[in-house]
Amino acid sequence: MVTALAGLNVDLEAVRGTSMNATVMTLARYYARKEVLRNLGYRALRIESVELTLLANAHLASHPELIARAAKTVHGDPALRRIAERHERERLKRASAECQPVCFT
Repeated sequence: MVTALAGLNVDLEAVRGTSMNATVMTLARYYARKEVLRNLGYRALRIESVELTLLANAHLASHPELIARAAKTVHGDPALRRIAERHERERLKRASAECQPVCFT
């Protein structure tokens, strides 16, 4: 196994802690994963999926322009925009359901 994460010092909470729409973040992670694979070249064949995901998350944290690129893509594509709007409605619905008071009778 290739230890591609050796010496990697990136705050992954910068990616996890964002309140971005799930559609935008999924597309941004896809872009980051593709860039990492391109940079690794033939070494990508010997890397485990977990390491690749961590590398892609770290790459995304250090390249926020990928999030902007994904947001622009989602905004410009009607199908992706509908998905993003649905995710946002569902998120707001879950958030309001969690705040409902509990009545004891």
